[in-house]
Amino acid sequence: MKKSNPKCQNYGGNKTVKKGSQNGCKRFWCKDCKRSFSVDHRRKELPFWISHVDGIPLRKLADERNLSPARVYQNIKKEMDDLPDSNWLTVNYCNRFCGILVMDGKYVKVKGYKQKIPFIYGIDYLTHDIVIGLLAPSENEEAFLKVLSSFEDF
Repeated sequence: MKKSNPKCQNYGGNKTVKKGSQNGCKRFWCKDCKRSFSVDHRRKELPFWISHVDGIPLRKLADERNLSPARVYQNIKKEMDDLPDSNWLTVNYCNRFCGILVMDGKYVKVKGYKQKIPFIYGIDYLTHDIVIGLLAPSENEEAFLKVLSSFEDF
């Protein structure tokens, strides 16, 4: 079976011919748009954020890629900021929640408070998505009502 050439990256046409290589990348010529393009099949490095989430220290990442730890941190921060928010994904790609909301609270340390304060959240039972969350000064009925009323707006 004969391999076919890739589609044109500029035009999208199938009329491409091999036109040599440059720096290890195969070059192709598109007969439709009269432009050349290259295809690079070399293995690409993982994005910084994946290694960071896997627990690899910044200094080790910096040594592997010959960068400073500060530059690695900047790259990780930029890549993480570019990722979509999980709530946005849930709203846009999940048709609906299962209908069972599990409410719970967890006391966490927050700067500016002497003691831990509750983080009250609601989780979808089947998907385990955190649908809504709120830091409250105390775990009382008023805080839960605030969470539920903000859930209605959601």
